[in-house]
Amino acid sequence: MFGIVGCIGVTCLSTLAQAAFLDVEYQQTAAEMYSAPFLVQLAALGIVIPIAEEMMFRGVMFRRYRENRSLMYSALWSSLFFSLMHTNSIQMVYSFLLGILLAYIYEKFGSVKAPVLLHVLLNTGSVVFTELGLFDWLASGFVRIAAGAIVSAFVCSIMFVIIQKMEGAQEKKEMDDHTRPGNGNGSMDFF
Repeated sequence: MFGIVGCIGVTCLSTLAQAAFLDVEYQQTAAEMYSAPFLVQLAALGIVIPIAEEMMFRGVMFRRYRENRSLMYSALWSSLFFSLMHTNSIQMVYSFLLGILLAYIYEKFGSVKAPVLLHVLLNTGSVVFTELGLFDWLASGFVRIAAGAIVSAFVCSIMFVIIQKMEGAQEKKEMDDHTRPGNGNGSMDFF
């Protein structure tokens, strides 16, 4: 839900800011991406590309940085490289912010599966909503686009709070450490 609603919200915000209409490179990229048949878009843009990007930028780059660096350092650098891979200013800003969120999701759940799922849902939502004309319908009136941005921000805020309250990988590990038999202080002494 977070990914799908986030997709709508970011598109509404970029439309409100008129950024999509001012960036010629973005318009060219969008025209090229959405020119393929729908099933090809769905497979490539919705599934294959987000999985490949997550394996590279969170599964390899973020994880390697994280072995020796802080969460913030790792998230910032992997997100910066993720954003530089995109070719226009709108996608660069969007992908940088998305990269930070995806790094947080990876850290929270300790697996690349969570950011892969979020990224796939975001991209798939974009492809489906473009095909259905939802973005054109929203953009046809200021009140619609503003309401779309506000409702999306509200729902995404709720979803983010829910994600923060979910038990993540670190909490599970700590819980497992406390429940294992050991030396009485919640940890195992093997040596």
